[in-house]
Amino acid sequence: YFFMPPIFSFAVSDIQHMFALMVMITISIVISNLTSRVLHHEGEAKRNAERFESLYRLSRDLADVAGAETLARAAVKHIESVFGATAVVLLADEARGFAREVRSVLGNAPIRLPNEYGDGFRAVPMTPLAASFRGVEWSAARAALETQQTVGLGTYSTPHATALFVPLTTAQSRLGVLAVRPAADVHAFTEDHREMLTTLAGQVPSALERDRL
Repeated sequence: YFFMPPIFSFAVSDIQHMFALMVMITISIVISNLTSRVLHHEGEAKRNAERFESLYRLSRDLADVAGAETLARAAVKHIESVFGATAVVLLADEARGFAREVRSVLGNAPIRLPNEYGDGFRAVPMTPLAASFRGVEWSAARAALETQQTVGLGTYSTPHATALFVPLTTAQSRLGVLAVRPAADVHAFTEDHREMLTTLAGQVPSALERDRL
């Protein structure tokens, strides 16, 4: 329209001009695709760098402390700072750990919790996040522990849960679950965030196992 005669017209006076137009369109498409790939690889490289840095910092934090509860608190603090979320480690505890914690808050009054509320887990730290969980969240926590799969918010399994539940397991034992709830202005974690959470959570059971030795 601007560069080929007749100027300011979409009419094509020479077949060679049509050929040149097709070549330019093809080149522009190729350049656009190459640019898109470069940007994609750049973003992926940046995400990998952030992931490795977070892994290093978490590994360093976990190496500096001892004791299951202290390790769990260190992991929660790190994950909350990275994702701007709230988190809690639910350690497997068949001795009615969650019920015992609730009793410590309410005093010595008898307490009975239905099976869907926290039985078999001990929340570390005992925060409002764990206290806010209801049947669907505890079901998701148990499903994550039993299936050794990440379930809950944003997944196909128990998607109506208000948090994401990542299993903390090793080849020998199932130690618990990491529960993470995104910030109030975030509907759900992205796939990249879920992958990063799974990677970070993988450091926790190894540290807990070492602490047991």
